[in-house]
Amino acid sequence: MGATFARVKTWGNEVLTAADLNAEFDNILNNLTPAGMDDASANLAAMQATADPYPAGSASLATSLAGELQRLRFLIKQITGEAQWYIDPDTDLATVATAVSGLTTTITGVVTGYVPAGVHFPYWASSAPTGWLLEDGRTIGDGSSGGTSRANADASALFTFLWTNTTNTGEFVIQDSSGAPTTRGASAADDFAAHKRMPLPDMRGRTFVGLDNMGGSAASRVAAATAIGTVAGAETADLHHTHTTGDVTLTAAQSGLPSHTHIINDSSVAFGSGSAVQGPGSTGGANSGATGGTAASEAHNHGATGDGGSTTQAIMDPYIAGAWIIKY
Repeated sequence: MGATFARVKTWGNEVLTAADLNAEFDNILNNLTPAGMDDASANLAAMQATADPYPAGSASLATSLAGELQRLRFLIKQITGEAQWYIDPDTDLATVATAVSGLTTTITGVVTGYVPAGVHFPYWASSAPTGWLLEDGRTIGDGSSGGTSRANADASALFTFLWTNTTNTGEFVIQDSSGAPTTRGASAADDFAAHKRMPLPDMRGRTFVGLDNMGGSAASRVAAATAIGTVAGAETADLHHTHTTGDVTLTAAQSGLPSHTHIINDSSVAFGSGSAVQGPGSTGGANSGATGGTAASEAHNHGATGDGGSTTQAIMDPYIAGAWIIKY
């Protein structure tokens, strides 16, 4: 692109004088203005001319001022989305920014609404993200409830969910605003308005087990797990056993005992098939020194009881710890 003004002088084989040099510089300074430049929009075609500054992922360098303008025009068209760079866009950047911000809020709301209150997930952090609470057994309620996990109107959905799906027993006994256990009212809405507190599930140190009767039929794998919120199990077990054996009759061959005699101070005692005899000078009364004989071929009765002792045994499977969170 050349200038629209002419030189003051074209030199030949002559001495350059200060006057000539100053005159040429004055000419440039006085005329090198937008009005003194070639017009890059001399006609409609020139005005619409653009050039991609980054075609095929490679920079395209301008070699003239016109080339620079064409590359800027190309980017303006890309930004506005209009057919020509000089056409007013349907909206300005400020309006676009506002729209994008609103869309972000809408998307967040859609995602939040898509995950209903009461859904819970494992989570690799010690605190819950926005919109979620730790399942640590603390309580929720309205702003005046004194809920220890969340006391806010936005806890209503989770409060209602837990109220509806649990009974007022065990770890889900509802509390008044002071934290004292109490009875449930006519509805979750009534209790929420009465500033009551609903306990959250307490997943601290616990695994999650599916209901054994889920779907209406029992799987008989964890027979006690038949109601939401059922808790059971332990980290260790005390192993204790006792051996008890009743009377056992041994034959002569099993016992290996020879014939023998027992002396007992009783006048009417018999051993096996042996007979009791009175002691010397006795009339058969107590303490008469009776003796009884048991032959080797006669049976013997023996009973035994033994305590095998006890020990504490770990019964927990290998685990990795994290947090459980619930949507409110």
